[in-house]
Amino acid sequence: MVDETDALIASAGTHPFSRYEHQEVTDRPRYLDLIESMRWVAERELIFGLHIHVGLASPDKAIACSNALRTYLPELLALSTNSPFWQGRATGLASTRVKVFEPFPRAGLPPALASYEEFELLVERGIKTNSFEDYTYIWWDLRPHPRLGTIEVRVCDAQTRIESVAAIAALVQSLVATFAAAFDRGENLPIEPITLVAENKWRAARDGLNAKLIDLATDTERSAPEAVRALVEYGRPAARELGCERELDEIEPLLARGSGADEQLRIYQETESLLAVAKWLNEETVRTL
Repeated sequence: MVDETDALIASAGTHPFSRYEHQEVTDRPRYLDLIESMRWVAERELIFGLHIHVGLASPDKAIACSNALRTYLPELLALSTNSPFWQGRATGLASTRVKVFEPFPRAGLPPALASYEEFELLVERGIKTNSFEDYTYIWWDLRPHPRLGTIEVRVCDAQTRIESVAAIAALVQSLVATFAAAFDRGENLPIEPITLVAENKWRAARDGLNAKLIDLATDTERSAPEAVRALVEYGRPAARELGCERELDEIEPLLARGSGADEQLRIYQETESLLAVAKWLNEETVRTL
């Protein structure tokens, strides 16, 4: 179908130069209703994310693991940053996508939930007050997905390299499995203040893997690659049990070459051409398909 329309496939968090005003809205009731209800806020959403689902055995375990994983969403964002351009200009951000999306209602970092029942009550009240139709209209960076029996990580930019997708998915899966095992042992999973997690998220969105992130266990700064490597080692035993250690090992090459944002910016600095960036995105996306 792509060949028939002379289109090219490319994957990134944003297109380097396309304008949202020139795009057609998918002709489905959900999307048309979103445009009608949110107007310009929804019209701008020419952005693309990587969503990762991890299945868990019980609702309470899902909530506990979500609360724990929330602390490390900034590290996952820094690792996945892949949207340095927006409508034909460099924004100075490694992830423009997350800043474009944040004006959505019910977006951004999730609250820490005391129980699954608290989430259910929140959804019930939202539906009762005509705030939204169902829980899928809660667009947090990390949310429970009861219909699938998963928690869904939504903070990451879409990736250009398929090996980066596998690496980030393996890291998320391994971290959740580690938290789940701790929950099963009766351990209390720590919950960090949302303000400090948000500070780390801002640093990650701005600087990607060049960011200094706060280690919230010690309240000291460290480089984003150092923070990511610590997560890799924390999750490695679980990755070994899950059979995704080879994919997890792809994190190190990703750190060595830089995030997708770093790669896009290097192409632009070499060529001074956003068309060259788009061409590289296409070539790299289809390389392993």
